[in-house]
Amino acid sequence: MRALILLLLSLVLPISSFAVHAAPVKDDLSLIELPVKQPSDAPMVIFLSGDGGWAALDKGLSAQFQLHGMPVVGWSSLTYYWKKKTPEQVTADLERILDDYQASWQRPHWLLVGFSFGAEIVPFVINRLPEHYRQGLVGAVMLSPSTSSDFEIHVSDMLTHKARSYPTEPQVKTIRDLPMLCLQGADDDDGDRLCPRLNQPNITTVTLPGGHHFDDNYIHLYDTITNQLNLLPDPRPVER
Repeated sequence: MRALILLLLSLVLPISSFAVHAAPVKDDLSLIELPVKQPSDAPMVIFLSGDGGWAALDKGLSAQFQLHGMPVVGWSSLTYYWKKKTPEQVTADLERILDDYQASWQRPHWLLVGFSFGAEIVPFVINRLPEHYRQGLVGAVMLSPSTSSDFEIHVSDMLTHKARSYPTEPQVKTIRDLPMLCLQGADDDDGDRLCPRLNQPNITTVTLPGGHHFDDNYIHLYDTITNQLNLLPDPRPVER
């Protein structure tokens, strides 16, 4: 009997220990936090970075959101997609992020933003989110997306572009009930741009000055996003 008890404990304890010591979602997914201290009705932002990781555009635009009372959870594509994921895996992890931060930051409403590689992920996760997560989603922004994704970082893609396994346009076309914004640079030399292909009532396409990174004009980017989606910033001074 004693041997049987020890055997059962050896099977149960590792599982219990893992549950107790499981990494918080922030550490597990290597998230970047840009919190806002005071409560507000403004949405929080989930920001999916480009394949270069949490770089200049991601930081600059997120700082503008935070400055105007919209806290940001940054998600580095370079870190997360170094090993291939599926759309279902990404959606499950996004649900974990929402469960954690909507509760801790007290922000029931949220905005989904993606840049380049991250922008190509946006429609896939929207289409797979359960309804109770979508109810709080006020809009989605795709910055410089192309027409396909692979859900995996390829160093070669940073130098040249080629067609990948997951076409984005069919995913976007199934989203009809959500305000979406697709932004492209007038001088973006990517010949596989998604924005010019989109023509449906819930999507606004805007061409801005500059190339793939919009001339690093983060204030103009922020203003365009909030104006096009009718997002009202918090008028009070923001504590970060």
